[in-house]
Amino acid sequence: MNGKLMSGIAVRVSSGTLAALLVGVLALTSAPSARAVPTMTISDGSKKGTVTLNNASGLISFNGSVGKFSLSLSTSAASGLQMLPSFSLTSLNYNSPGNKGGTLTISLSDTSVHPNDGSIASQISGQTSGTISYSTFGDTSNRLFGNGILLSSKGGLNGNFNGAGSAVLKANNPFSLTETFVIQLTKGGSTHFSATITDPPSGALVAPVPETGSTLAFLGLAFLGLEVLRRRLATA
Repeated sequence: MNGKLMSGIAVRVSSGTLAALLVGVLALTSAPSARAVPTMTISDGSKKGTVTLNNASGLISFNGSVGKFSLSLSTSAASGLQMLPSFSLTSLNYNSPGNKGGTLTISLSDTSVHPNDGSIASQISGQTSGTISYSTFGDTSNRLFGNGILLSSKGGLNGNFNGAGSAVLKANNPFSLTETFVIQLTKGGSTHFSATITDPPSGALVAPVPETGSTLAFLGLAFLGLEVLRRRLATA
């Protein structure tokens, strides 16, 4: 193909080059923003009774014992309106040989959540023979497990329960989100529940990354190449 002058720009492009350019542009414009690694801690309060789990995909699972607690839990990667991976505690049992109760604390946190200027909602539902306290935090210092801003708190949940809360968090920079479950059980006690943190439809889940000048330039070249290819085919 001979070079052609269009709008003062000389362009020489083949169909193969154009296809590669378009693939690159689509990859650039559709690439997700960078996120940190969702991390979970499970602790019975003792020095040796703490488990730390993380997974960049947001898929975390555990099936085993922490101190006198035996439990099974998992998360699903955040999608749609979710701001943290969804959490599910399938089973939790307390197997103390005495009558003294025990406390298990589970926290799930992620950093570098994109700036948000809307409400953040939390929801938990399930069943327990003991009590559960559920709290959510935002932290503008972007620290993993940071608790700078209390977003919601539900205490004394027992029996069959369903709790929800929301708050507005205004941040001009990436921040961290954390949810914490404090579960108290007596001998033979058990519980199961699920929880999510979302940005309601009235707000914005994640602020989109602004288009940069380089992205727009690539788009302009892609459309320019399409026009050159169209005219070449028309005169072929």
